[in-house]
Amino acid sequence: MTRIEQHGLVLIERVPRALFLGQARHTLKMVTVVNNLAFMDGQVEILVIGGSFAGLAAAKALARSNRSVAVIDSGSPRNEPSPRASNVLGREGEAPVDIVATARQEALNYGVELLEGRAVQVQQRALSDYADGIGFVVQYEQNSREIAECVARRVILATGLSDEVPDLPGLSEGWGEDVLHCPYCHGYEYRGRRVAILATNSFIAHFAALFARLSEVTVVEHAGEIDEESRRLIEAAGARIVSGPAISVKRSAGVSVELAGGVEVEADAVAVMPYFRANADLYTAMGGELEELPNGVQVPTDEVGQTSIPGLWAAGNVADAQAMLEGAVAHGVKVAAMLNANMEMADLQARAEN
Repeated sequence: MTRIEQHGLVLIERVPRALFLGQARHTLKMVTVVNNLAFMDGQVEILVIGGSFAGLAAAKALARSNRSVAVIDSGSPRNEPSPRASNVLGREGEAPVDIVATARQEALNYGVELLEGRAVQVQQRALSDYADGIGFVVQYEQNSREIAECVARRVILATGLSDEVPDLPGLSEGWGEDVLHCPYCHGYEYRGRRVAILATNSFIAHFAALFARLSEVTVVEHAGEIDEESRRLIEAAGARIVSGPAISVKRSAGVSVELAGGVEVEADAVAVMPYFRANADLYTAMGGELEELPNGVQVPTDEVGQTSIPGLWAAGNVADAQAMLEGAVAHGVKVAAMLNANMEMADLQARAEN
């Protein structure tokens, strides 16, 4: 991981690893695979930007509806640091990168094109071959730094989000292991153990209560004093509160949060609620406006996944910051089904009119 300082927070950014087709855990090998000779001219019906859970789920569902589909992915999934996935039916406890590897192979088996690179620009382009005229040209930077293009009738953004956390030495280094952000994803593994929570926003009572069901919780007032109502609820949940702010996270036998006064809060894990920032530069560059959340921003869509830009759809965490792994998968499949139906009915209407 790399740490990027932004707005007084640290952006948790993944160092791209090659996505893989083998089974070696946490070993990713990026490949560009072209199954369909029709793609040799650089055009598909649907291009998915982002090849993690939502993107691959959407791509596979569309390929199963006999659509030509390509996925552009840079190999840097949000949950790459995590050693295990939770609340995943049939794959409980497996590493997220291993699940993605299997999903990539499944997509390949249905003829999805996997393109190595990072999308850098999406532009609308009218396509005269289709009655609705909607289309896009997407430029993406390959690992060789060369710029390639793909033309598509429709684009699905599945670019996920980035977690912004306080800029504390030792915090981002433990992300996904002994630094937690979700009681449903990580809480069970720390049941009966000590969790130190950094209070960074007004949702601290809710966040602390969920962890306190499972663990012995200490809340650190990191971003100023906690309000009286939140304090009352936190204490009712059985958690204790200590004055901050925190200045670092240390590791020895466990972890400890060092406070400004020199006191250390010993724990087995640290929890913090991040600011969820959608990876939406491509969307905003096209004139799209983001939807403000209490603790983040995301791409707004209608109930089926369409954005305000005709032909541009969004799936997964970029459009639903709260979605966990299986929620992102389900959202990807739903968006794919709605998009397929939307295209089919548009083409059917055009044929009927002719």
